[in-house]
Amino acid sequence: MLTVWTAAMRRGVTSLLRDTAPLDDFQCNNTLCKPLAWKCDGEDDCGDNSDENPDECRMFQCPPTRSFRCQNDRVCLQVSKQCNGVDNCGDNSDELNCQPPPAEPTCDKDEFLCANGRCISSNLRCNFFNDCEDYGSDEIHCKTDTKLNDCRSNRTLCGDGDEAHCVSNGTDSFCSCKPGFQKTGHNTCEDKNECKQFGVCSHMCNNTKGSYKCSCHKYFTRINTTCKADNLNSSRQVLYIADDNEIRSLDPGMPNWSYEQTFQGDANVRVDAMDLHIKTNRIYWTNWHTGGISSYELPSPSSSSSSSNTQRNRRHSEGSVTTLEIVGHLNMPRGIAVDWVAGNLYWTDSGRDVIEVAQLSGQHRKTLISGMIDEPYAIVVDPQRGTMYWADWGNHPKIETAAMDGTLRQTIVHENIQWPTGLAVDYFNERLYWADAKLSVIGSVRLNGSDPVISVTGLKNNLLHPFSIDIFEDYIYGVTYINNFVFRVNKFGKSPMENLTTGINHATDIVLYHRYKQPEMTNPCDRKKCEWLCLLSPSGPVCTCPNDRVAENGTCVERPPSTRSPFSPPSGPCTVQCLNGGNCFLNARQQAKCQCQPSFTGERCEVNQCRDYCKNGGACTASVAGAPTCRCLKGFTGPQCKLHTCQDYCHNGGNCTVSQGNQPTCRCPLEYLGDQCQYSTCEGYCENEAMCLQTANATKLCRCSPQFHGQLCELDKCEYCGPNGKCLPKPSGEVMCRSVNGK
Repeated sequence: MLTVWTAAMRRGVTSLLRDTAPLDDFQCNNTLCKPLAWKCDGEDDCGDNSDENPDECRMFQCPPTRSFRCQNDRVCLQVSKQCNGVDNCGDNSDELNCQPPPAEPTCDKDEFLCANGRCISSNLRCNFFNDCEDYGSDEIHCKTDTKLNDCRSNRTLCGDGDEAHCVSNGTDSFCSCKPGFQKTGHNTCEDKNECKQFGVCSHMCNNTKGSYKCSCHKYFTRINTTCKADNLNSSRQVLYIADDNEIRSLDPGMPNWSYEQTFQGDANVRVDAMDLHIKTNRIYWTNWHTGGISSYELPSPSSSSSSSNTQRNRRHSEGSVTTLEIVGHLNMPRGIAVDWVAGNLYWTDSGRDVIEVAQLSGQHRKTLISGMIDEPYAIVVDPQRGTMYWADWGNHPKIETAAMDGTLRQTIVHENIQWPTGLAVDYFNERLYWADAKLSVIGSVRLNGSDPVISVTGLKNNLLHPFSIDIFEDYIYGVTYINNFVFRVNKFGKSPMENLTTGINHATDIVLYHRYKQPEMTNPCDRKKCEWLCLLSPSGPVCTCPNDRVAENGTCVERPPSTRSPFSPPSGPCTVQCLNGGNCFLNARQQAKCQCQPSFTGERCEVNQCRDYCKNGGACTASVAGAPTCRCLKGFTGPQCKLHTCQDYCHNGGNCTVSQGNQPTCRCPLEYLGDQCQYSTCEGYCENEAMCLQTANATKLCRCSPQFHGQLCELDKCEYCGPNGKCLPKPSGEVMCRSVNGK
């Protein structure tokens, strides 16, 4: 039996505390609550596929944000996904009856059309300067009556600086900006700042006149535009992966990608999010099941993860587990981040919707951020600059930043984001990366919130559902949601994703260990001499008081009882006898309650919810609402994973297979088509050799080739080219029109 909190349970526990889901959510058959915007979108978000139930989706009204209804009547798409050359519906209906491709761009009468599609003033045509900024298409086939305008014989035409040069193709000559320069004003060039472009340098970029220079931080060596960590004192990389109640280690430099078991906890341990304190060689993690934070002394990096496969799954005996004694109850600690400079620990609590901090020992807890947070999850800190960043994956997903003392709060990413589940800071390139498990992308933004880009995509880099990430050198390391892959990919998206290992059951987080990953710096708090808690900020260290104290006359005094922090624990006798390892506590009303161990419930933790509940290898998670929830393995579905995903899905003898997203796909016999083989072919109905589909009620549909459209595929897109146009095929299979005279 496995009990694990995964991304699919994003809002599960919060919503299970209510009888029904919120108005902007819907409730899955397994009682989880999901955003209504995810229903009938073609992806299994519930874990039991109940959000994609064909009967319910046929009755589901497509929301304005996904107004296109597929012909299979079970998927609602964004209009932007229609006619994009991709079969998003599964039956290709989003690619039917598409408008003809736009003709080549045209310019106004007083403009000239460049070969690169730009329009420039006709007055710039044949002025002996490359105004199009291509190969000089505005200076080709120009008539010259005098050699005075020929830069081959008159070098001063291109100026006396280094910005432009004379280009000759044998018959024509003109001035053009040199590489590293760009056109500005009339017949002038200026330096191009390549350092503003994403992915130019691995670490630091220095713009020079007409070029740029990459450089690396201390302890790194430059190889072209890449920075590699120096291998001093046998410094090496180790990946640590959270897998249910285990922490496994992996050497990404090993050719066989073998992993070892670094730590295994008892039945009460669930490693959710992790972070490292490299200087003390400890790893910290949150355990939302017990509402606690723990740390573990790691084995020496030089002795861990040796090269032999015979040591696979070896458990290290070194180290000891420490449970932090934090004053007050933690409801649902999720993300965690270590401030390795000032010696503090930051975490998010999605049960109380707050961000908090304490010393590494757990002492002097303080609430920094509360209010205007829906579902805080991942958190990272940047002690060098005194800032922190966190992801909110609620109904209004966003990424926010603030000073590490809780001031200067602002939102830096709120567009083109749905499910931000992982964060990582590239301290050397000064960028923040986030993983979006719903959109299957990894995005990046400068630490000041500027220059947002999508670095890695599922389509370009073959990456699906990235969940948690970390970064070092030029690689992003991560784990994926649903299929539990451990991967790495170039941080600039320059190469496909690499799978590092398999055999991980329920990966929830990943961190990379290297001695240079946390840059050393002087602790500003050493000169501040704070009595209780010292926090970093962009303006310097700040002395502050913990929750149970208040500032008075330059010191922290005990908070009066009438104004005691709501996060302070109640006091009094706890008389309830809790079973199965449950702990007795007093709630805010001084009532004795039991906090049960994972999979147990009831007033005294007497009910084992998960015993034999999930079938076919499904992972069980207990629920405070009564019924536990199941996360089914690939190929199974239903509230208890009893049903085969392919059961009765394909019609007319179709062969069913299951995708990584646990979605069924049919391979149909020759005479049948459609995502469920529900269409039979019908000859002679469609024109221009189009494929005819006939539904069970005898309705006929035509699937046109890219050149034709219309109900019967009777309209030829090439006719839009007119008598002066030429119809040309595009690599995608579509067609385009090009003017015969090149204009």
